Amino acid sequence: MVQLDAAAFHKRLSSLLSHWKSNPETFQSVDTILFVMGEQNEGKPYQKTTSLHRWLLGFEFVDTLIILKADRIVFVSSQKKAKILESLTNNQNSEVQIQIFERPKGDGGLKKALEDNKLGELIRSGDKPKIGVLRRDEYEGKFYQEWKSYYGPLSIGATEVDITSGIATVWSVKDKDELKAIRTASQISSRVLKQLNETIMGIIDKVDDNSQVKTTHEQLAAKTEEYINENWLKKLGLGEYPLDALEWCYTPIIQSGGNYNLRPSGQTDSSPLDPGTIICSLGVRYKSFCSNVSRTMMIGPTKEQERNYSILVELQEKLLASVIKEGVTCAEVYAKAKQFLESKDPSLKDHFMKDCGFGIGIEFRESAYMLSPACNKEIKAGMVFNLILGLQNLENPGATDPRKKTYALLISDVVMVQKAGTTPGAILLTDVKKRKLDVCFELDSKAKEVKSPVKPVQKKTAVLASKLRGEENNDVSAEQKRKIHQKELLAQKNREGLAKYAQAGDVGQTKAVATFKRFESYKKESEIPSSVRDLKIHIDKRTESVILPVFGQAVPFHISTIKNVVKSDDQDHMDLRFNFITPGQAGKKEPNQVFENPNAKFIKMLTFRSTDKETYASLHDSIKQLQASIKKREKDRQELADIVEQARLVETRKPAVLPYVMLRSHDAKKNSGDVEIHTNGIKFRSNGRKEIDVLFSNMQHMIFQPCDMEMIVLIHLHLRNPIIIGEKKIKDLQFYREVGEAFDETGSRKRRFNYGDEDELAAEEEERKRKISLNTEFKNFAKKIEAESKGLVSFDEPIPDLGFNGVPNKSQVFIQPTRQDCLVNLSELPFLCITMADVELVHLERVQFGLKNFDMVLIYKDFKRTPSHINIIPMEKLEVVKDWLDEIDIATTEGPQSLAWNSIMKTINDDPLGFFQNDAWSFLQMESEDEDASESASEYEGSEDEYSSEDDSGSGSGSDFSGSGSGSDASSDEGSEEESEQEESERPMKRKGGETNGNSKKKPKKPISEYLDEISDAIGKATNTTPITVKAALVSIITAVIVLGGVLLLPDVQAEEKKKKN
Repeated sequence: MVQLDAAAFHKRLSSLLSHWKSNPETFQSVDTILFVMGEQNEGKPYQKTTSLHRWLLGFEFVDTLIILKADRIVFVSSQKKAKILESLTNNQNSEVQIQIFERPKGDGGLKKALEDNKLGELIRSGDKPKIGVLRRDEYEGKFYQEWKSYYGPLSIGATEVDITSGIATVWSVKDKDELKAIRTASQISSRVLKQLNETIMGIIDKVDDNSQVKTTHEQLAAKTEEYINENWLKKLGLGEYPLDALEWCYTPIIQSGGNYNLRPSGQTDSSPLDPGTIICSLGVRYKSFCSNVSRTMMIGPTKEQERNYSILVELQEKLLASVIKEGVTCAEVYAKAKQFLESKDPSLKDHFMKDCGFGIGIEFRESAYMLSPACNKEIKAGMVFNLILGLQNLENPGATDPRKKTYALLISDVVMVQKAGTTPGAILLTDVKKRKLDVCFELDSKAKEVKSPVKPVQKKTAVLASKLRGEENNDVSAEQKRKIHQKELLAQKNREGLAKYAQAGDVGQTKAVATFKRFESYKKESEIPSSVRDLKIHIDKRTESVILPVFGQAVPFHISTIKNVVKSDDQDHMDLRFNFITPGQAGKKEPNQVFENPNAKFIKMLTFRSTDKETYASLHDSIKQLQASIKKREKDRQELADIVEQARLVETRKPAVLPYVMLRSHDAKKNSGDVEIHTNGIKFRSNGRKEIDVLFSNMQHMIFQPCDMEMIVLIHLHLRNPIIIGEKKIKDLQFYREVGEAFDETGSRKRRFNYGDEDELAAEEEERKRKISLNTEFKNFAKKIEAESKGLVSFDEPIPDLGFNGVPNKSQVFIQPTRQDCLVNLSELPFLCITMADVELVHLERVQFGLKNFDMVLIYKDFKRTPSHINIIPMEKLEVVKDWLDEIDIATTEGPQSLAWNSIMKTINDDPLGFFQNDAWSFLQMESEDEDASESASEYEGSEDEYSSEDDSGSGSGSDFSGSGSGSDASSDEGSEEESEQEESERPMKRKGGETNGNSKKKPKKPISEYLDEISDAIGKATNTTPITVKAALVSIITAVIVLGGVLLLPDVQAEEKKKKN
């Protein structure tokens, strides 16, 4: 059954009525408003009454009459629809009365309902009734015809006016929920368009030199429409959005081959795709709110085409930065756009479209807010526009193919207007690449594939490529281009962050609020064990409680309320001190530690003394074991919190099998078996009868790594949600086979000395063939998984040429980017698999002259996720890393020092909106541009643990009494009660007389060997030398200094000894 959102209905109804009352002139000062909806008219698919139903009710209620007065709203509909509308009367706004009347079935039902309930008199109420309608709307069906026959005589003597302009004003400025829906629709459209572009490039890649593309525009559009289904949404990373809330605004438009219509009403024809200028446009509606995005792709463009496209991109940036803003009229936006084109190239002015967009929201095209010369309405903050910039009927006289003689360029995006004084004035809600490097491609006829114009690495030579000074600085200009692009990316990140956090509570990045957790040892006194009558300390493991004698009463304390237990051994007795968790404690806080009433009185400490040392020592150990078991249980619970129960694997009778493979996940333990492909996932069957199922929908990445540079060939799976294997939570697992070959080393001595003989050459050739065979077998199996998954899983492969050495954990490994923008190490445990689409920014640390290595920090879009570090990357790979990150549009900064990222991320999470309002990551740019930064600081920077650790130690003396407690207010000073267990056990206990226990020892100082290890690690990290080598050199130097000092001081020592003897 249809469920209406009553809260949204009342909110939007209130908005409509308030606009009507506060701006009566926009509604022509009407007394009554009528909305009549019949059956849909195929000739008019987009009508305002339909949009109003979607906006107000969330659904289209066909054959329904809505009568709106200043104090009430009346629905007249069928019996079934009336029951659905009844839910709106619950918790309704007291100022607005809601009336719902059922329309009897059969002919004349509407007239009977209107006359019986005297609704005709309600419509004509007033001396000179003025009725507001949407004149352009026209529907079909019996209900609508019956209404027209009834309304005709009713309207005699009344004034009927069109209120289209008033309704447009209500819809023009979007509220928080509407903006969220438009933003979501824009994101989905962007992802679908990216997938469409990849599909087009794949089609063109397969075309022979002189053959024509067989795929037509209509076929491509039909395939794109299929993306709005459950399987494709999961593949595109959009599985969290309900399928029933998504629909197409229009059939995707794909145009090429010289025939272009840049208006949104354009149609996709049946002509084949032409690998020249290709324009793609599409729009997805989410919860009835629309979006639209268009991009132009150019295969083998001329210099003039590239220049014209760059002007169009520059125009959009200009409009967003300083033209489209609050207070400007729609006509001024168009005038500024045309003026900019004329300043760049006067000939382009005549090819510019007659408007450059329109308002968008519940209606795809809000005609009252056209960005055209005829619209003088003022732009306000919160408005959303579909900014459409296009050049049509452009000539390409140098083309030999008639299909390429005429071309067009189009860029359209959804943009949101920000508040006055905010820079930029408007921000993008759609996100599809549009740089020239991202949309212009060259067709390599030899390789028969489309290649992006990426600049090749040039070899150093003594011969100048050019004698002109301007052409000698190619490397400098490339660096400048990268800096400009990075500046754009950082600005875009700032705009996205502002849009994301501008609406309060919009995204789930809000700070988690800890809740009070109540512990109950016993519900009633009779449940307390009878053994406590001896008034001794007891431990009840069943209820996880410690029962302590306090003033002659057995008092239970849950183990979770005890911070620690400290034992102090004296000569003739032992003390047990119980420190409890109380508000305002210094030192390290437990997570989610809150109190029901922080101003109450709390017991901070209880101390007990006994001469039975063995019993107290046993109690101390038992309490520590109980605390450890509870902590372990809580840790396991938190680890398993994100485990998602998988659906059942649907097995096939004859699955495709990859036999004799090894499974590797969290440890190096070998587990051999076979991998099978089934209907909705894969199954690993081990020889030990162990089975592991992985569904296609849970595979985020499937990466095939050949054995060209390794001794194993493997297929690696990176999962969306972890699974349990052997009581361990696993998110990465792989199936591999070793390339190793057994050789017969028995027999002749001749084999040992004759290197390069025929047997050895044959063995090498056999190994080479075996590698090729293994690569082919595993690659084909990976492609079978991709085909069987029906688009849920994509085949990926590392790019060794872009690889570099680094230390992501404790050891140095070879890290490689993949073709689908991941960063992986799949050869050594623990695995590294970072999805670059989840990365917000990459910061390169310790980048300065004289160092051999630098570090990489990856900050994720989810700011609550701990940043990843890859340390000790060779400095010669710096340019390779920066070029790759720039190519995949990852914002990158660099600096000479290591930063305390724990503190930085805590500051960001405390106030993310304030962070982006203060130019977000600009402090990293300032650091990279600071030439006076200290070089020594970056060499020996402290670790993050030094920044984030907290001192748990306290000060003061212990208790001097037995079996009694001390109370304290929450705001009192904690003193020694917050000391750690180790420090408290080592601190001397004071007697009543003030003497100190002579058996206690002072805390030992840090041995010099630890200082030596720390210095060796720091120097080794800075110089890329093993710490053992550095330590050996330091020990030799120290030894030499000591020996030399002894030799120099020997005469003085001897003279002093002689003087003492005399």
